[in-house]
Formats: sequence, C-alpha cells, structure tokens
Amino acid sequence: MTIIIIILSTFTLLFAFSSVNLLIKNEKLEDIFNENKEYILKLKESVNKANKTIDIIDQKGTFKSDDEVGYFFEELKKLNEDLKLFK
Repeated sequence: MTIIIIILSTFTLLFAFSSVNLLIKNEKLEDIFNENKEYILKLKESVNKANKTIDIIDQKGTFKSDDEVGYFFEELKKLNEDLKLFK
C-alpha cells in the first residue's frame, strides 16, 4: 500500500511540474505572438500605403515607358505584390 502511494505521489509531482512548465512556455509564446501581430499589422499598413502611392504615381504610365526607371518600378511592383500576400 505504501509503495502505491509513493508511486502515485511521484507521478502527481511529475504531472504538476510538466503542467507548470508547459504553462510557462505557452505564456512566452503568447507574448511572442502578440509582438509579431503588431509588427505584421504595421507592415500591412505600410504595404497598403505603398500600393496606393504606386498606383497614384503610375496613373499616366510614365515610369513603365522609361527603360531604367521602368525596370526598377516593375521590380518594386513585384515586391509590393509579394508583400500583399501577407495581408
């Protein structure tokens, strides 16, 4: 009978330790998630502003017609499209 109590007490302590350990890890991950969420929201806002600005700048298509500037502008638009995927 004493052996069973010792074994059950040991398992109870192990389960308690592992539960507290998992709780601490979960709280750390929640903090990291909240920080990343704020960063992603700021990035989303920045992408939206950049997209609006690109559309306003190239309404006439003047940047697409110039070779050097057009290449840079097209690469910038591709980058902006890639960033839109993270909205």
